[in-house]
Amino acid sequence: THNYDTVIASDCAYLREHIKPLAETISQLLGCAKENQLHLFGPYNRAVLHELITELRRERGMLVTVQEIKLERYRLKSGSHEVDLRESREIFTKQADSLFEENACEYASFNTAHFLHIAATRRRKDQEDREREIAAKSAMSAID
Repeated sequence: THNYDTVIASDCAYLREHIKPLAETISQLLGCAKENQLHLFGPYNRAVLHELITELRRERGMLVTVQEIKLERYRLKSGSHEVDLRESREIFTKQADSLFEENACEYASFNTAHFLHIAATRRRKDQEDREREIAAKSAMSAID
């Protein structure tokens, strides 16, 4: 089995039944080294991606952080005549600049897409001890 310092994946979680095998594959690729990292990207609204996060945290004991990324996408609309790539870039650049100024553009449409950046590493012993201590304090304060 090969272990990798960094595993990068994008848009790889689709079906619920694939979550456990995907988590197992990620775990095997990262190996036991605590400095090895996973960087996974996918659509924010994909439920199975959230299940993968839970699987990595609970079942694989990984330290997982999640960051939402908002991508602003500007697209050229098809025109009635062809223009060369250089002219198209110039038109789009001028029109994209006007989007920021006027919020309107004849040649572009605008959309914001939401993605997740999931970073995961193996838990270090001191992190596990700290998490247990926090959980114990929380449980004690709930009793009081």
